[in-house]
Amino acid sequence: MARQVYTALSVLALIALGASSRAQVLADSATGFSGTQGLNGWTYGYYDQPNTNTHFVQLPTFNGTSWIESPTPPPWTFISATLTHPNGFNEAQEQWSVRRWTSDFAGVVDITGHLAKQNTAGGTGIFGEVFVDASNTSSPVYNHYIVGTDGVGVDFNFLTTVSVGSVVDFVVKANGFDTYDTTLYTATISEVSGTPEPGSLAFLAGFMVTGLYAGKRRANRRSHSS
Repeated sequence: MARQVYTALSVLALIALGASSRAQVLADSATGFSGTQGLNGWTYGYYDQPNTNTHFVQLPTFNGTSWIESPTPPPWTFISATLTHPNGFNEAQEQWSVRRWTSDFAGVVDITGHLAKQNTAGGTGIFGEVFVDASNTSSPVYNHYIVGTDGVGVDFNFLTTVSVGSVVDFVVKANGFDTYDTTLYTATISEVSGTPEPGSLAFLAGFMVTGLYAGKRRANRRSHSS
């Protein structure tokens, strides 16, 4: 009987531990957007050289709703709470818009989001990509092409591992020309696994000790009554 009690309490404790460390949202690109670079872990900029994803430049100006490269475009690069626009090679300098999250978490994360054209008047389409700790030789962990008239777009979801200080870049690049390239691009980053909270570990230890003590008392009572 003591063994059954111990097993049952162990299962309950593990369930409680799992509930206390369930996935939590670490960052949301829409609700976390602000007019301050770095707030909520988000910075806003662009890659200033095509196909060179380590050359990140912060956008210099916030106009009240969007981070912009220039108040008198071109360049047309901008990032708002849910929208973004790259600059194509037809506008002298190609710029890939980058919404960057810097992690304060170590472990596995679940990245979900939505990608679609906001301006569906036409154009040559865009590429939406996600880089994690990008280097010049790294490939995106996510890549999808959206045609110029696709206002429905796609939902995406994948797991990846980050460290404290890791950077996750949500990138939009023009498919050549940037005409009609305003794009809806949102993302949420949620915790999947990490180091359990100290309170959860203490709770589990206390639960196990209580179960063992209760089982021992029952065993002692049976031995005295026999």
